[in-house]
Amino acid sequence: MELLSAELSAETLAALQAHLATAKLNEESEVSEDFRLSQFWYDSRTGDALAAEAFEQSKGGPIAFVSTPAAFKALKALHPDRKDVYLFEYDHRFEEKYPTEFVFYDYNTPLALDSKFQHFFDYVLVDPPYLNINCMSKFAQTMRFLSKDVSARGQIQTPNAFITGAMHRLPKTLTLWMDGL
Repeated sequence: MELLSAELSAETLAALQAHLATAKLNEESEVSEDFRLSQFWYDSRTGDALAAEAFEQSKGGPIAFVSTPAAFKALKALHPDRKDVYLFEYDHRFEEKYPTEFVFYDYNTPLALDSKFQHFFDYVLVDPPYLNINCMSKFAQTMRFLSKDVSARGQIQTPNAFITGAMHRLPKTLTLWMDGL
């Protein structure tokens, strides 16, 4: 910057410094909700509680956060050096912030994932963006794929959580179907 200060006018140098400061702030800023992607994130208390449960239940094993960026961010804040923690997410903004932990995930193609993740995770946390049978059944397929311990009948034995704020409003048939996961 010293070299530039000799070459640029004070006004131009001030504009450049302001631009660099803004760029640094943008780079360090958090990714925010995008309602167009049906993103409604947890408050910090809920995110922290889900992160703490994932940490405890995984017993040091790999954790998958599927469409749960707030809980993932909370875990990374609580345990920044924790390895084998992945965010499966549609929103590519997270790829920029977490390039080694981001895995692109589109629930419309629930099994289009790298085979290295098949039956890999000791804990899986999912939060489907929509409360309909199509979306939730595709998330269930993803949970079966990711979960380490799946029985011969296809039921998940790995500790996991299928989160939604409106579980109590689900039709009885969907609730019974989910019990069979």
